[in-house]
Amino acid sequence: MISPQKSTTLFPPSSFPTLNPSTSLTTLPVDVLTYTLMYLRAYDLSSLQQTCVCFSDRDLVVRVVKCVSEQIYPSSLTLGWKSEKVSGRRAEATTGGFERLRDLEMLVVARVLSRPDAEEGFFVSKAWCKSALKWLEASTPSKKASSSKKKGRIRERRLSNALPPWPNINVDLVCEHGSLVRSSKPRAKRKVIDKKAWKVLRRLYPESKEMSTNDSECLECKFNRLENQRKEQEKQNKNKTERKKVLEVGFVREVFNRTKGVPNHCLASTPTPPLFSSPSPTPLSCGICSSTPTSVVDLPIAPIATPPPQKLPSPTRSLRSWPPLGNSGVTPSKKQPKVEMQMLMPDGVLPPPPVFKMVNLPPPPVFKMASPPTPNPTSLPIPITSPIPFTPAAPPPSPPPYPAYNPPLSAGKYFILPRSYLQSWRHYIRAGGELPDPSSYPQTTCNLHGKCVPPFHLIQWLNNTTPTLLTISQRSNPSLNTVEILTEAEYASLIEKFPKIGSFFQESVTVGREGVKWGEDGNGACFNCEQEGRGKVTVR
Repeated sequence: MISPQKSTTLFPPSSFPTLNPSTSLTTLPVDVLTYTLMYLRAYDLSSLQQTCVCFSDRDLVVRVVKCVSEQIYPSSLTLGWKSEKVSGRRAEATTGGFERLRDLEMLVVARVLSRPDAEEGFFVSKAWCKSALKWLEASTPSKKASSSKKKGRIRERRLSNALPPWPNINVDLVCEHGSLVRSSKPRAKRKVIDKKAWKVLRRLYPESKEMSTNDSECLECKFNRLENQRKEQEKQNKNKTERKKVLEVGFVREVFNRTKGVPNHCLASTPTPPLFSSPSPTPLSCGICSSTPTSVVDLPIAPIATPPPQKLPSPTRSLRSWPPLGNSGVTPSKKQPKVEMQMLMPDGVLPPPPVFKMVNLPPPPVFKMASPPTPNPTSLPIPITSPIPFTPAAPPPSPPPYPAYNPPLSAGKYFILPRSYLQSWRHYIRAGGELPDPSSYPQTTCNLHGKCVPPFHLIQWLNNTTPTLLTISQRSNPSLNTVEILTEAEYASLIEKFPKIGSFFQESVTVGREGVKWGEDGNGACFNCEQEGRGKVTVR
């Protein structure tokens, strides 16, 4: 450790060696000096010129540039670089510096990057290529001196943010471990050049990392990526399982599967009982009748034994067995006896013929009309006639104060929720993501009067003006005023799982034969706020 009393200078000026002119670099032969300088870049040679005046010799500069163009770079990359059309600089205007060598390097880089992609070779970042070409274009003077001012301003604006390319060509293709980074589309961010082109770029940018097309992805990065994917998949499965738990409640599942915005079991035209009578999703069953078929279709069909078909005698067989006619020219050998069909007794004896006898019937009786007895007028009582009381006809029934109302829903209380929120909630249950916030969706309560603001399509449906609550367009693209209807049980099950819903959506409607009541207490609906001119509804 250096003592504070002593000087902190490790090497005093007297200890530096003095430069001997006889042993300096300039004493080397010209050919050796030329071949030594030709492996340096134009940037390095310019710095060398600033340190020693001997390197500003014009003949030395020309020899170095000539050797570099002929021996370092292929002839296909340096063809025509001396002409003014290619380099953009006149040869006679060149000073003793290495500007010509810099122009040669820029031309070589531009031609290397302009080549099409090779099949195999080395990777080069496309972002670096774009930045390098833009910088080369900005560094090259304009070839057309007579270009218009408008085109000149456009070119200056386009090249105003041009920056020199960074020393490491593949800095964005290297991971933190120094290996090739993974890319889903390698051709979108990488350019493939051959081995000769890579040597040219590597000479000009020696800090570049060599990346061959045969190199694979970094093993450490691949392991970390697969591990992160596994953890993310487990997290998604866990979240999906938690989201699907709410569908175990039957009423919540009914709301999730609903497409028309109305509970089908509550429609007046379909008086079927609700699908779920309790929040429990388990169907009622017992062990005794669990094997009993629930439908006629489920009953087994036993095959019925049918007798084999019997062949009936042909009616024409008896015709063919009849004797021939007399006029056919054939004489029968014997006359067939005539046999009469008679009923046989059980013992085979013919029964006797029946005997009929005539029976004399008695004559029919003769009935005579007897004359009624003549009553004695003195012996009959005199009836006392009393007046029949007059009963007036019942008056016709008085008509009801309002016409009969046939609601499309069965009598009961229902709650109103925006369809846009329910659609977002269904998407969250189905695909995950962020749970929708009820506060960011339109409310159905008037802030000025504190009453329910019924949407127009709900009013029309309750008045039996439209056949359905939601049209086809409202089902696919619900607007801000489109709502759905939930029963009390569905609403209670939904706010039990998502309590925040009950803080923002509380409006209800009570449907009955006497009419419709809006609001929790039946205080009516607000038709003045954003609902004027949309029609009327039966409000009681």
